[in-house]
Amino acid sequence: MGLFSKKTLEEAAKTAPNSIGCYKIYYNGLKYVGKAEYGLRHRFAQYYHGNACGYPSAQKIHEHRDEITVSWKICPSKESCRETERKWIEQYDPEWNERSGWGS
Repeated sequence: MGLFSKKTLEEAAKTAPNSIGCYKIYYNGLKYVGKAEYGLRHRFAQYYHGNACGYPSAQKIHEHRDEITVSWKICPSKESCRETERKWIEQYDPEWNERSGWGS
């Protein structure tokens, strides 16, 4: 499935599907890519409300939540989701993705 057009983080937290997927976060350009194995809407709501701030990138996302836009891709399985995230991190090398541990 293709990427959905960009929405604000607040809008995505209310209207994104509760499907497994990968997402891209934009704040003056692409800053972060991630996976949502328990539903995209749930993940966006966590970021927006500050419930996922246990790591530096999530804190940045929450800090800038009203200026962020997101796009996403629904994936058919958790394995596909993990593979898509890995490929996007390698392809885009987003600034807010933590560099240690990826691909190990």
